[in-house]
This record gives sequence, C-alpha cells and structure tokens, in this order.
Amino acid sequence: MSMLEQNLQLSEEDVRLIEENQLGEPLKVYRLKARYIRFWQWCICIIIGLSVLSFAFVVSDLLSWYPQHSSIGFNLYALPSYTFRSLVNGVSGLLIGGILYCIMFQRSKNEHLIFCEHAALRVTRPFRRSRSEIVFLTDIVRIISSKFDRGEYTILSRDGKCLKLRNYQDQEELIDMLWEQSEALP
Repeated sequence: MSMLEQNLQLSEEDVRLIEENQLGEPLKVYRLKARYIRFWQWCICIIIGLSVLSFAFVVSDLLSWYPQHSSIGFNLYALPSYTFRSLVNGVSGLLIGGILYCIMFQRSKNEHLIFCEHAALRVTRPFRRSRSEIVFLTDIVRIISSKFDRGEYTILSRDGKCLKLRNYQDQEELIDMLWEQSEALP
C-alpha cells in the first residue's frame, strides 16, 4: 500500500477494487456528512427509547392490574386491550430500531466515494458484503442538480449508469472536480 493510500485510509478491499478496475491513483476519499450519520443515530435512539417506554407502561399496568384480579388467576384474555397494543408497539419498535441500526446506520457509517484519476468509485456495505459502483470520468454525459433537494446530484454515464450523490462531505468540491475531469454538461 502506498503512502497516499495510507493517508486516504483505504481498506485492502478498496485498494483491490481500484487495482482490478484500473481506476488510477486515488486522489481523495469523500465520506458521508457527520450530521447525516447522527440523524440516523438519533432516529434509532428515539425509536428504541419509545419502545422501552412502551414496555415500561405495560409492566406498570400489569403490576397495578394483577393484585386487583389475582383471585381469577393470570388470564391473558382478561388483560386490558391497551396493554396488548402497548406490548405490540414495544416489540415492533424494538424490531424496527434493530433493523434500522443494522441497515441504515451501519451503511451510512461505511459508505464512501473514492475519486481516482480515471473514475469515481462508490463503496457501500449494506450488510456483510460490499457493493461498488464505478463511473469512469470519460463516460460521464451529464451531471444533474436536483430541483427539489439542493444537495443531490445525479451523474449519468454513456453506458446508462446513474450515480446519485447526496450528503457527502465537500460535495461541491467533488462536483467541481467531476465537471473539470469529464466532458459533462452542467
């Protein structure tokens, strides 16, 4: 691994992808903005917190309900209906929070775009395996800015590939470099 690759903090898999696809020397690595990662982190914490709170309400409700109805024994059908709804909300909230943590939070922490001499390589790791998208600079036909979201750009290439860029650090610099290196229409 060269000194430049060490400074850019590239993994062995990133270096392998760059060498296999002959993308040239890596120039810069763009990662997702920290506020985007924190957004997912806070969403997950709120969902899990509300789920735990729902469980706490179920437990407190059961503790207040059981002594009054202990003569009939514990009967699941005699429980108030809102207790069951709270229990379902708590379980589903924990499940959704866990899924979001495993997919969105981990994906946003690991996603990055490597700008090389000949191409842009985006690496995402939604699960255990990584997924990469390559757009060669000579193949870029057009770079489109979204009319609704100011920070979203779509890069169209000759072979029909479409690469969406959103929430990257120094994204304007990246778009400027792409315009300079390619013959794309603004």
